[in-house]
Amino acid sequence: MRVAPPTGIIRVVGKTPDEQIARVVEYYRATNERSYLANWSGRALSFHYGLSDASTRSLDEAHENSNRYLADRLGIGPGSRVLDSGCGVGGTAIWLARERGAKVVGITLDRGQVELGMRFARERGVEDKVQLLEMDYAATTFAPGSFDAALNLESLCHAADTGGYFEHLHGLLAPGGHYGAMEFFVGEGRPELIEDVMQGWAMPAWQSMSAAAEALAAAGFRDVELIDLRAEVRLSAEQMLSMATRTLLDLRKDGARDPVFEGHVKGAIACCRGLLEGGVDYGLVTGRA
Repeated sequence: MRVAPPTGIIRVVGKTPDEQIARVVEYYRATNERSYLANWSGRALSFHYGLSDASTRSLDEAHENSNRYLADRLGIGPGSRVLDSGCGVGGTAIWLARERGAKVVGITLDRGQVELGMRFARERGVEDKVQLLEMDYAATTFAPGSFDAALNLESLCHAADTGGYFEHLHGLLAPGGHYGAMEFFVGEGRPELIEDVMQGWAMPAWQSMSAAAEALAAAGFRDVELIDLRAEVRLSAEQMLSMATRTLLDLRKDGARDPVFEGHVKGAIACCRGLLEGGVDYGLVTGRA
C-alpha cells in the first residue's frame, strides 16, 4: 500500500523545530529496544498505556483495549484510510490493519522505528495495508483529503505547536473525517511532576484537555468532545511505576550514566505518580473535519 503523491497544497504552519526533532529522535533511539520493546510493548507492540477494567487480565489485553476503543470512537473499519501520527514501531497501525481491515499510514521522526515497524508488519502479514514513513507530522507531504481518520496515541505531547499541527491535520482529512488524540494532559497542582515528564520524555510543552479541545476547535474541527480516561489507565500506571522504580534502582547500582535513558525512567515515575496521585490527566479529545 502506498499513499498518493501530493495533488494540492496543505498549509504548513506548525513545522517541528529542528532541535525538537533531534531531541525526540535521540530519546527514542535510547529507549525503543532497551525499554519499550524489552519491557513494555508485549505482543501488541505498544508504546502506550492500556485501558483496563475488572475483567482485564494482562497488559497486552489492556493495550488492545486502547486500540479497540480508539478505533470504535473514530469509526475505523474495512478500507478506512488512517493516519497514525507518531506511530512508534507500528503496533497500533498493525492492529488496525489486522483487526479492522484499515489501510494505515504511520509517520514517525525516527528512521529506526520505521525499519522495525515495517519488519513487524511483514511478520504479521499486513505489509500490503501498512506503510510507515519518516516524516514530521506537523509538515507532511500528503494530498488534501488523503485520510478518513487520523490519530495521535500518546504522541501529541511531542508537538511543538499544537494549534499549527491541528490546522495542518485538518487539511489532510476528508470532509467529515474523524480525529482523536488519546493522550496525557496537564492536571492540577503538581507542576514539578509535569516538568519531570516533559524533560524526561522529550516533550516541549504539555497542555490541559480543555486547551487541546480549544485548539482543535480553533483549527476548524467540529463536534469536539473530551473524555476522561484516567481511571481506565490506573492499572497501567501502577505497573509502569513498579517497573520504572526497579529500573532506576538498577541504574544507580550499575553506576553507568546514560542521561537520556535515566531521564526517561524518571519521567515514567513522575507520570505514573501524577496519574495515581493527581496532577496528570489522561483522556481522549476528538473532533470531525
